[in-house]
Order: sequence, then structure tokens, then C-alpha cells
Amino acid sequence: MINKVIKFWDRKQIASDTKRYDKKYIQLEKFNKIQLEALIRLENINMLTRPVYSCLHDKIKDVLIDKNLIVLELGSGFGMYTSVIANTGVKLTILDISEVALKINNRINPGLCKSILGSIDSIPLPNQSVDVVIICNSLSYANPKKVNREILRVLKQGGSLIVSDALDHNVIYRINRLIKILIGARSINSVFRIPKMSSIKELSRHFEMSEITFFGKWLWLLAPIIKLIPRVSQFNQKIDSWGPNRLAFQFVLVCKSYSPDQRKI
Repeated sequence: MINKVIKFWDRKQIASDTKRYDKKYIQLEKFNKIQLEALIRLENINMLTRPVYSCLHDKIKDVLIDKNLIVLELGSGFGMYTSVIANTGVKLTILDISEVALKINNRINPGLCKSILGSIDSIPLPNQSVDVVIICNSLSYANPKKVNREILRVLKQGGSLIVSDALDHNVIYRINRLIKILIGARSINSVFRIPKMSSIKELSRHFEMSEITFFGKWLWLLAPIIKLIPRVSQFNQKIDSWGPNRLAFQFVLVCKSYSPDQRKI
């Protein structure tokens, strides 16, 4: 009975997220390709979060050095990260819960192998069929255990995983996310399922190698100062080296050499 209730609640939350993102992306449908490409250009991204994007772009290019790689981007949205992946020349499939987002993504990236409308907790691809899985800011949009299980199911032995997402330990960021629930900007699940250090550890342990970079430990404090004095942003990365990693706003995780025999989820 409890499992049925949880399953129903998960589906309800996914439907809520789908509706929210469809409504958000419909506003972008009137944009032409040049305008859409401008939205995802690194230099046009908010300077406060630009270091995360820059690091992610570099990691993607470092991992995707073989054009024969079969790559799956989960929760691709309208294409904030898709172009960086696609430009490496790999065989790319994208998946998202929003049909509107997928249509816009295909306008920006017409050479994609495949677009899949669906949830990240139920990937309609065969076992061990993908060389690299990339998921950015989407881990919390479905049941974490199911998502992890699906990621590891579709990955080939020796495959790689690239994750970029928020981290849910800093009290200031938690309060901000709770406010977004109250104003209807986020669903309950998408906030309460934001990854923690334990989530990162759980995913990483299935790979022989992993590296992680943390960002924004003091962003909540620096943001008002940076807006007044933009030059302060150049010290942001140096300041990120101070304090425990669990205070971070976001992280970029790269895992390599997946070993299915070690899978215990």
C-alpha cells in the first residue's frame, strides 16, 4: 500500500514538473535559432554560476574525445548543455519530460541521433547500451534510487558518468528552495530530492575513478557584493577552497570505468 502511494505521488510530481516546464519553454518557442543559441552561450550566463558551467564544459570535452561514443543526456531541457555535448561529434540521444523542450532542443541541435520523451527513472533503452551518461541539474526530478538504477543499467562496462547538480546541505540554500516551493516555482520532490554528499558517494562507488569539484560555498554571502563590485567574482573560485564541501551550492562529478559487477543498489 505504501509503495503504491509513493508511486502515485512520484507520478503526480513528475506531471507537475512537466506542466511547469512546458509552460516555461513555450515562451521560448517564438525565439529564432540565433536567439536560442545566445541563451546558452557561456559568456551570457550569470557570472555567479558561470564557473560551474565552464568547469562542466571542460569536463564534457575531456571525456568525449571519441566520436564513436554513444552518449545519453538525461533531463536535457531545451539545450543548456546539449550543444556542448553535440559539438564533440558523438552519437547523442537526449531525454526529457517536456515535449516542448525537446522540440526547441532539436531546433538548436538538428543533428541529434534521437530524442526521447520520458522520465529519467524509466529510460527506454537496452541494458548496457550507452558509453556515457550526462545529467545536469535533473537528478532530483524522480525517485533517486530508481534514477541511479536506470543510469547504471544503461551504462556499458567501462562507461563514464558526468553529473552537475545542486547540493542540499547549506541552510541558506535550503531556505531559498523552500520559498520556491511556496511560490510554486519548484515541486516538493524536486527540492527534497536534491543530492547530498551521501548521494554522490553512492553513485561514485560503482566506478573505478571519480573526481568532484564544488562551487559556491559562500555564494549566498558574496552574491550581493559581486552585484555591486563585479571584480570580486574573480576571487570566488579561490574562496570556494575554504570551508567544508557540504556548504557548496553546486558540484560537478566525473566518474569513469563503470563496473557493473559491483552494482548493489
